Amino acid sequence: MSPRQDPAAFLRMLYDAAVDAARPSFGAGQFFDLDPTRPALVLGAGKAAASMAQAFEEAWAGPLRGLVITRRGYNLPTKHIKVLEGDHPTPSEDNIRATTELIELAKTRRTDEQVIFLVSGGGSALLCKPIEGLSLDEKKQTITALMNAGADIREINAVRRQLSSVKGGGIADLLSPAKVTTFAISDVVGDPPLDIASGPTVTDVASPRDALKILSRYGVPLPDTVSALLDRPTRTRAKGVKASATNPYIFISKPMTSLRAAAQAAERCGVGTIIFGDDIVGEARDVGARHAHLALKYASGDNTLKLPCVLLSGGETTVTKVGKGKGGPNTEYLASLFLHLEGHPAISALAADTDGIDGSEDNAGAVITPETWHKARSAGIDAAAYLANNDCYSFFKSLDALLVTGPTFTNVNDFRAVYID
Repeated sequence: MSPRQDPAAFLRMLYDAAVDAARPSFGAGQFFDLDPTRPALVLGAGKAAASMAQAFEEAWAGPLRGLVITRRGYNLPTKHIKVLEGDHPTPSEDNIRATTELIELAKTRRTDEQVIFLVSGGGSALLCKPIEGLSLDEKKQTITALMNAGADIREINAVRRQLSSVKGGGIADLLSPAKVTTFAISDVVGDPPLDIASGPTVTDVASPRDALKILSRYGVPLPDTVSALLDRPTRTRAKGVKASATNPYIFISKPMTSLRAAAQAAERCGVGTIIFGDDIVGEARDVGARHAHLALKYASGDNTLKLPCVLLSGGETTVTKVGKGKGGPNTEYLASLFLHLEGHPAISALAADTDGIDGSEDNAGAVITPETWHKARSAGIDAAAYLANNDCYSFFKSLDALLVTGPTFTNVNDFRAVYID
């Protein structure tokens, strides 16, 4: 493939390499002190839950049973582990029913069964059971308002944990004193286990009032019920005990793994790489502006960088929603980048979520080339107006520039590639 002749196809190839590197697989060396010939009870939640369950079944020799919850449309065939579907990013009653079924199955754990939990991004919404006294609508209202206010994922998950009976170690508490071995695909900056799907098997030592402070900082209006439930010094735990802090937690994929795979794919095409990091956070449009500035500097030749080159990054940017449009952080990032590049003839870019969904629409992200700028100009399409209305999905759709992949069955968060010819 010649990146110069078809930069859009080159960028899509890098995205595919990143996604492929994040697909779950299990080998004997990953099981550590587990005995794959003995019985196991497998539970899990996340956008990669079905693919993780499928891969686990292929690697496990002993008897298996279990249940995992994944996003609607992300199901895959399994033989022994039941897969239920829920809604994401906003949970529904189906999510609660699926979580209740998972809890009831966990209660039937036999003493001869090893307990496995498969966790991936999206599990925060999919594994849903509000604390006693809180309705699903009240929880959704609170979390949605916090998201729209521009809170980052750690702040959002800190609140989610305090409003949930299963997050922040709730599942491990339910299974205590049994040892729970967690296998994770990380979608969170820094890979903190407590923030991946809000840590269903990781004990949260924070207090409800810590969550109340976050909500207050962002000016989120709270239902009286939420205020009352969070205005207390300690969290009420279902069994009154904490699971062991020594429960094994094993990563099978991380964002940096995917960035390195994309870098290797680029280098095979004769394109140099710079990895900015897998921990890029902040307002999506601000990050887009910064990356455009860097790309323009590199393209000008005012540096020691050898061209062609691709700038790679991951992480999780945020959107403070003030408009009424559609889109997610990746299209918002790319629209900002697009505006600041002003159609530079040597720069193309792709920004997409590795799970195949940017926000809540049907696209993973979008791709731009110099031709995209000229197409927008000739059609009179104003990128700035779309960006101001948080309607970047519609902007890229009007230019036929959306990246639509369908379910990828994994999730290591955002992937961004800026190619400089």
